[in-house]
Amino acid sequence: MFYRNAFFTFFFSLCFLSTLSCSSNTSHSSDVLANINGDTITEADLEFLAEIDPRIKGQIANPSTRERVLAELVNQSLLYQEAVKKGMNRDPKVKRTLDFYRRNIISSAYLIGEIENAAKKHYEEHQDEFTHLELAHIMISFEDTTKDKKAAAGKAEENALNKIKAIKARLEKGEDFATLAKELSDDNISKSRGGQLGQASKNDQRLAARGFDPLVEKAFEMKVGEVSGPIKTAKGYHLITVTKAAELAQFEEVKDRIAYQIGANIKLAEIDNLKKQASVVYPQDEKRKAAAEKAAEAKDKSENKAASISPADIQKSIKLKQNPDQSKSAESK
Repeated sequence: MFYRNAFFTFFFSLCFLSTLSCSSNTSHSSDVLANINGDTITEADLEFLAEIDPRIKGQIANPSTRERVLAELVNQSLLYQEAVKKGMNRDPKVKRTLDFYRRNIISSAYLIGEIENAAKKHYEEHQDEFTHLELAHIMISFEDTTKDKKAAAGKAEENALNKIKAIKARLEKGEDFATLAKELSDDNISKSRGGQLGQASKNDQRLAARGFDPLVEKAFEMKVGEVSGPIKTAKGYHLITVTKAAELAQFEEVKDRIAYQIGANIKLAEIDNLKKQASVVYPQDEKRKAAAEKAAEAKDKSENKAASISPADIQKSIKLKQNPDQSKSAESK
């Protein structure tokens, strides 16, 4: 039952959104794609559907699946028209369900707007994060490549430095950086790609995790095609070259990524702020609170009553319990 209800909820919401796009007869687009008993589906409707449902955007852009989307919208329009004929739009349960989704859509639209505003602010304040260049490197590690186990660490480092200097001399004579990287680099991850490390920002966490942040820092001071080094890291000596100049990504390119990163926190902060300004009452919680207060009050009264009994009364009560005959004799007198 749960899965059937979950599927119905999802399917209904999708149909509801689709019906909204289908039932619009006020579109200014002249590109009518289908006419269903006077209800038109236009190019503008498809564009709107792609905007509100990114899952369908790719299908609409693909000619082979676009026709299936249009056919489904025609089916939805036919079902909608028949449902209205039979009065389903006046059914209390349907109206209540529509109102539920209406509130959900409006609140989601508000939250999306708040997240997008926050994403724009984040983008403007952290442009270094979205400024990328591309670089490649050649690495000679400090490991003794002769496999001489007796070689001292200092000797291994000296050997690495001599090797990297020799490679740089070959580059200065005109040899190709990518070719030498494939041939001589000790970085097995990048050597097959000619030493390419891909895109990097100034605070690139991916390359920082590999200990390559000194390479990135230097790359942002260089021009395309320039070779710099040797640069020392914990892994070895490096030569680097910038293969693509630094460029700031447009907001539209990165807004979804920013929204994903900050969306949850923005939602929590917004709801927390709204709760501070609102009156939110849970009747059941209020009843439980009142019952707990009543029980605490009764306990306090009982404890106060016990505290009001004098020591003499307590002793008298104990004696009476120990000598019940005295109690009866006192009563008869």
